[in-house]
Amino acid sequence: MLTVLETCRISPPSATVGENSLPLTFFDIIWLLHFPIHQLFFYDFPHSKPKFTQTALPILKHSLSITLQHFFPFASNLIVFPNPTKPEIRHVDGNSVEFTVAESHLDFKDLVGNHPRACDIFYPLVPPLGHVTNASEFLSIPLFAVQVTYFKNLGFSIGITNLKSPCSL
Repeated sequence: MLTVLETCRISPPSATVGENSLPLTFFDIIWLLHFPIHQLFFYDFPHSKPKFTQTALPILKHSLSITLQHFFPFASNLIVFPNPTKPEIRHVDGNSVEFTVAESHLDFKDLVGNHPRACDIFYPLVPPLGHVTNASEFLSIPLFAVQVTYFKNLGFSIGITNLKSPCSL
């Protein structure tokens, strides 16, 4: 159903964000107990795969990079300390978002159609959030991941997964 063509990391342009941290409030912490949010957007693109990879894909990557300089929490990590210190969203130079490019053989017209269908056919089109890193003094949890899925000569989808926190939106 799905073939991964590329996995890379997209970061804000270098030296545009620097080191930043945002402490979470009591209300943000409540949202952390929920599962990540998955969003899926479909776009018509009746062109070949080479045209997609040479024109649309570089624009999507560049746009994401430019956007991350203004919305750096998406490229940041949630830092959770073992002691009673409040968690925080921390960005350091080099932080990035996992960006997956895939190709699917699912029926694009069926997916975008206005009719009921099993929701599990959409799951491969959204990316996993990423892996938790266990540093010696804290846990580092990614907040955002993107997957672009190409459907042969019909269109593409952009799947987004983000940790549900008002501070990260």
